[in-house]
Amino acid sequence: MSVTFHRAFDVARDAHRALLDCVDLGIDRILTTGQEATALEGTTLIGALVAEAAERTIVMPAAGGDVADHILARIVRETGVSEISVCPQTAIDSPMTFRNARCYMGGQLRPPEYHLPALDAGRVRAMVAAVASTP
Repeated sequence: MSVTFHRAFDVARDAHRALLDCVDLGIDRILTTGQEATALEGTTLIGALVAEAAERTIVMPAAGGDVADHILARIVRETGVSEISVCPQTAIDSPMTFRNARCYMGGQLRPPEYHLPALDAGRVRAMVAAVASTP
């Protein structure tokens, strides 16, 4: 089974020691933002980890779902990564037939209850194309 170490890596005191520990444990992949708020901000550390890992483990930037294509391409270009984690979503209408318009179950920060998150295949294609064209 392939094992990916979660972004808990980003709170390690020493990222380089944590990388070596993951390699020693046989971890296949490390999901990271380079110990920054975003993978774009963490490109310097991510690139250093990729070089240090020397293909013993995959360092995979956690880019999220809303990252623009040119930013995604920049992360790949500046870090030399071979994989990147994205999750582009869109909202689709719920198939629920009864809808009580008088009652709202969520706060303003929550998605409407009659929409469901779904993978946005068009965004995935655009992201793949952007990364594929990265020199």
